[in-house]
Amino acid sequence: YAEQTVTFTVTDNASEPAPVSGATIDVNGARKRTGADGTAVFNLRAGSYPASIKKSGYTTQSATITVAGAAVNQAVTLPIAQ
Repeated sequence: YAEQTVTFTVTDNASEPAPVSGATIDVNGARKRTGADGTAVFNLRAGSYPASIKKSGYTTQSATITVAGAAVNQAVTLPIAQ
């Protein structure tokens, strides 16, 4: 299988959700930070991967990313820590 593009879009849980820049996304040990628009892009082969999304001041989120024969858009809500 060829690699597929997996785009994470991270927003906060405000009533008007805003992009979260500088969040660290770890997919199976590969780490990237979100840009100003809250996105980070990985290239992954088919399979399932554990992912964690974290940033200071927010509650860390976990997800399982499943990649098959098409690009994946993964929306993540990162709750503001209380």
